[in-house]
Amino acid sequence: MKPGQRSRVLFAVLFAVFMLHVGVARAVAGPGGAVTYLVYLDGAQERPTPVATPATGNGNIEVDTDANTIKVKVSYSNLSAAETAAHIHGPTPIGVDPRSVAVGVLFGLPAGQVKVTTINYSGHAMPDSVDAWLLTGRTYLNIHSASHGSGEIRGQIDNNQPSTPGGVPSLGTWGAALLALALLAAAAVWVTRRRAQASNMA
Repeated sequence: MKPGQRSRVLFAVLFAVFMLHVGVARAVAGPGGAVTYLVYLDGAQERPTPVATPATGNGNIEVDTDANTIKVKVSYSNLSAAETAAHIHGPTPIGVDPRSVAVGVLFGLPAGQVKVTTINYSGHAMPDSVDAWLLTGRTYLNIHSASHGSGEIRGQIDNNQPSTPGGVPSLGTWGAALLALALLAAAAVWVTRRRAQASNMA
């Protein structure tokens, strides 16, 4: 393959990677003031003491700061006992790792293994503060059971999950990998062009 052809191929790869990264970003950042958080719940995230349980949960939380709404779509399975409550908790204290503490209830969630609901917090005493708590990772979702009253599975609302079930990287991990690949492709294009220019001058 000639240098010019290599450059065009590498540019096409770079462009494709960039567009894929944009697509991933749009999957997280919704229209208008909406941001969607992917949530994975398990017992290991419970605080102050992690819970050994086969139970897990996952779903998404869409926060719309223009409409002051939280759209919840979450499901769970394998609780060790019947569900007793489910909440969004927050806010965690400023200056403390939000994942390291347990705090009070912010909003209640409906009972059931599948939870689909919309919370409107326009009537909250401090709706702007709620925006900040939700957008800075200071809230989490907690499912309580009869055998674990303080919570059996928990998931932080921040998109920084280490991985989703099955070891599939989260969107944040994919984004970092795609960005690294894009930088490598850009470097390869630059090197190829420099070599072509040097060859033409020889």
